[in-house]
Amino acid sequence: MMQNILIIGAGAVGQVYGYRLAQAGNRVTFMVKEKYQCALQAGLTLYNLGQDKLKKRPIQFTQYKVVTNWPKAATQSENRAWDQIYLCISSTALRSFDFTGLKTLLKPGTTLVLLQPGPQDYQLVSPHWPATQIVQGVISLISYNAPLRTEQVPESGIAFWLPPLVATPFDGPSTQVKSVIRTFRQSGMKAVHKKKLAQSAPYPTAAFMIFLTALEIKNWKLAALREDKELQKLVIRAIHETFQVLSQDSGSRNPLWRYLVTPLSIRALLRIGPGAVPLDLETYLEYHFTKVGDQTRLFTQSYQLLAQDRGLSTPAMEQLLRLQPALAPH
Repeated sequence: MMQNILIIGAGAVGQVYGYRLAQAGNRVTFMVKEKYQCALQAGLTLYNLGQDKLKKRPIQFTQYKVVTNWPKAATQSENRAWDQIYLCISSTALRSFDFTGLKTLLKPGTTLVLLQPGPQDYQLVSPHWPATQIVQGVISLISYNAPLRTEQVPESGIAFWLPPLVATPFDGPSTQVKSVIRTFRQSGMKAVHKKKLAQSAPYPTAAFMIFLTALEIKNWKLAALREDKELQKLVIRAIHETFQVLSQDSGSRNPLWRYLVTPLSIRALLRIGPGAVPLDLETYLEYHFTKVGDQTRLFTQSYQLLAQDRGLSTPAMEQLLRLQPALAPH
C-alpha cells in the first residue's frame, strides 16, 4: 500500500530514505529550509555503493515534492493525512526544532518516526506528539556527501551504503511499528522490531561517540589509535563508566557485549574495519564527524550531566574530554 510520507530534512540520510521509499511507489515530500528549495527541486544525485563501489553511475532522483514551511506541509497533505513523518535531522537540530509547527500536521493516523540516537531525544519530542503514534528507530546506513577528498565522481551527490547483514531496528506501538517495518522492507531496506529499543540503543551510540572522541584526539588516524595502547585503555574505562551512567539513568542492565570491548577487540576493529566497507573509512570518519562534531560533543556532555545528576564519578571520561581538541568555529 502506498504511503504518504513527509521527510523533514534532506541531508545525507533523508535523501537516501526518500529515494528508497519513492522507488517503492510511496509518495515522498521533503520539508527543508527555503534556502535549499531551488537546489532540491533541481533533482538529487546519489550513488549506491552496494552496487557501484567506484561511483561511476550516478542515480538521478526527482520523484518527490518539496515544501518549505508548516502551512505548505499541511496544504500538501490536505486531501490525505501524512501516513509517516520521518525526522531526519541531527540531535543538535532537535534542540531548536519547531514542535509547534510539527503539531499542525498531527492526525489520528500519522506516525512520527524518530531517528535521533541521543539518550534524551525522545523526551524532547514526546510532549508534542502522542506516544501511541511515535516510532523510534536507529539509522543503520552510511551516507555522505561525495566526493570525499580521496574520491572522484562524475558529479557531486550523496553516496550511501546499506550494510547487507544489518537491519534497521524500530520500536513503538505494535501497529505503527509493523507499518513502518513493512514500508522499509517494501523499499528494499532491512528492518526489524527491537523491543525496548529506547533502553538498548544508547549503549552502542555511547561507545561509538567515545571511540570518535579518541579518534579525533589522534587526528582521525586509525593506525595512530591502533598503536596507542594507553589511549585504548582510557577509551574502555570511559565506555564502562558511561554504560554505568546509562544503566542507572534508564533502569536497564548493562549489555553483555560490554565484555567484548577490550584493547584486543579495538585493535582488531581498527585493522579490519577499513576493508569491510566499500569506502575510504578513515577519510569518511574525519569528514563526516568533523562536520557533525557539535553532535558528538552534545552526546559526551549529556553523559557527563547524567553522571553528575546520579552522583557518579567518571574520571576516565573526564580525562578523555580534556584531551579532545577544541571545537573549531563553523
